[in-house]
Amino acid sequence: MRLRQRLGRRVWLWYRRSWRPFGERLRAVSKGLPVSRPVPLPAAVEYPDSDGKPMAENDAQRAAILYGIGALKTWFAGCGDVYVSGDLLIYYEEGNPRVSVAPDVFVVIGAEDRERRSYKLWEEPKAPDFVMEVASESTWKDDLEKKG
Repeated sequence: MRLRQRLGRRVWLWYRRSWRPFGERLRAVSKGLPVSRPVPLPAAVEYPDSDGKPMAENDAQRAAILYGIGALKTWFAGCGDVYVSGDLLIYYEEGNPRVSVAPDVFVVIGAEDRERRSYKLWEEPKAPDFVMEVASESTWKDDLEKKG
């Protein structure tokens, strides 16, 4: 029995107008030919802008971090290809948003000085040239093991 007879006149007309790519596949299947299936696109990976942790544990730490960022921004103010930032997530493995670090202060010589929500190594020219961590008495050992 032909497809048109099985579907009926109204469905056949709708089918012919709307589903030509489907019709191509259906004809291939009925003839025993291999059918290509669309390949699903990989899901977009979302990289969070924040790790949810506070910038500093106390006022002295926060002041040191802000002073370090400010002093380095002032020092490199005339250079357009030096990026200075701090407490910004640096992602170092594409496709895996769980692996990141957020140094207190860092400098990248050779990267454009512009606003960023995060620093993804595969989208940037290189990794940071200078990193500074402001340690506290309660976390310095942990910082040294994980980030050192």
